[in-house]
Amino acid sequence: MKASPVEILLQTHIQIQRKSEISVYIQVAQQLLEAIQRGSIANGEKMPGTRKMSTILNIHRNTVIAVYEEMAAQGFLEIIPNKGSFVQFSEAKKNAIKAQNPDETSKKRAGFLFETALHLKQDFSNSDTEILLNEGKPDFELIPIYEFTKQFKAAMQRKNLAEKWYNKEQIPNAHFEKQLCNYLKISRGISANPKMVLSTRTPELSLYITAQILIKKGQIVLVGTLSNPNVNMVFQQVGATIKTIPQDENGLDISYIAKKYKKGMIRAVYISANNEYPTTVCWSDSRRLALYELAKKYEFMLIESDYAFDYQYNGKPTLPMMHHDTHNLIVYLGSIGSGLFPTFESGFMVATEDVIAEAQNYLQLVDKQGDAIQKQVLSEALFEGELQRRNNINNSIYQKRLDFLCMQLTHHFQNCLTFKKPKSGLALWIAFEPAISLLSFAKAAEKEGVYLPKELLFQNQSTCAIRLGFGQLTESKTKELVQKLKIAYNKIIRKSGTQKQE
Repeated sequence: MKASPVEILLQTHIQIQRKSEISVYIQVAQQLLEAIQRGSIANGEKMPGTRKMSTILNIHRNTVIAVYEEMAAQGFLEIIPNKGSFVQFSEAKKNAIKAQNPDETSKKRAGFLFETALHLKQDFSNSDTEILLNEGKPDFELIPIYEFTKQFKAAMQRKNLAEKWYNKEQIPNAHFEKQLCNYLKISRGISANPKMVLSTRTPELSLYITAQILIKKGQIVLVGTLSNPNVNMVFQQVGATIKTIPQDENGLDISYIAKKYKKGMIRAVYISANNEYPTTVCWSDSRRLALYELAKKYEFMLIESDYAFDYQYNGKPTLPMMHHDTHNLIVYLGSIGSGLFPTFESGFMVATEDVIAEAQNYLQLVDKQGDAIQKQVLSEALFEGELQRRNNINNSIYQKRLDFLCMQLTHHFQNCLTFKKPKSGLALWIAFEPAISLLSFAKAAEKEGVYLPKELLFQNQSTCAIRLGFGQLTESKTKELVQKLKIAYNKIIRKSGTQKQE
């Protein structure tokens, strides 16, 4: 049977980038809408059935259903039961999807003076290499897109959604806060009531609000020597004086704090005791206790991040320090939903009721509306146990990917580097012995098709290591990655002449 014009267009013009961060169904929907805008698909044209479409594009049928629902939601497709899906739009709507070219005469300079924050400037360089590495992000390919599309649609249809959206006052003991408290108790052993938690759109916003209300200009905040630059920028923005603490295989060196500082000098210490950034170290119990006792003695607060807590391996996780906080010295910051979909990730903070009340006031200034849909979806995922189930499924996959990566590194690099399997998180801390030039290594790797961003490279007089995110690395991709990294390594070793090629 001769293919229809639509089928021919699908076979020849629809391109799917499997490695893109943009979901497949969004890629396909956007290209179909562009085809409508160009006139390649006529008004009234019947689209192939979902099964046939999935065969043509080599994608799952559920992905096709999501494509059609997206087009229908935007008003370009009419789905008629037992008849099919038909392109339908008005000319006004067709014109509305035309892409607009950037204005070449855009304004470059403001007509007034202002100071630029140099500490906020970041390097947004990128690469078109085949393998793009990151600091430890989840694999969005594991997300059941169609399932969460249905949940999002269901959340939009809730009768009480409009009431939540337009209610100017915080809803006391809201369903989401209750579910979050239950989840924190079960997963982290943290006992809290809804007045002790504040949810934000992102974990970064939680940290920003914490710094705004609890840290004043000139106050000392202690961080690790190899601390997260983005965290440091938040503290710098409020005028804090940042001091670094040495790190070892058990976490921050607490004895250094006791020797260097006196009571009243320190305002706060920022920690990630369960997965220290960037080394992925899980603090020992003795190290945690020593810091907590020092916080009581020197009267400073602890800002504890639960970075990567949801990604746990090898049995029962170590509970956060907040679980043992009997003197109300800790503000606990975290996130949930990162393994569901980026849009669903939500930040939160846990503290005493007076701190949360003040934080709520600040949140009203920068995000008064909030995201009722996000909370609705997360509330249902928590209540139904979907969040826990999804974490368990994904963690079993990530555990296998971590094990395979470690095996490949051991096989190909042997005595060239060292690493220790993390207890949690989606990154591996890899130290080179003897030290090499990491910038030269990154340039050589890029020539082989592997992009190592600068923020993954940690090099000083005592450190030569990279933080390698493995969440998105399948076994085949891991094999390819390690082989390319070894080629790059051998090239710079031969060039420097510091070590014989193995």
